[in-house]
Amino acid sequence: MPGLIFASRMALIEAIGTSLFCVGAFGVTVALNYAASGWVTWPIAWSAQKLSSVCGALSVLLR
Repeated sequence: MPGLIFASRMALIEAIGTSLFCVGAFGVTVALNYAASGWVTWPIAWSAQKLSSVCGALSVLLR
């Protein structure tokens, strides 16, 4: 982040947003590539998604 701020003279919040967008775009690209190549073990992926949903719901309820 400091390099992005220094090189482009962006405000901190803009640098954070730009960085998150780039990381998100890269992550989606890699995920689609893995899925298209058949490198995803779908039962494990669905289990992880369900577990994260349950943990998210619990964190909201336990506030």
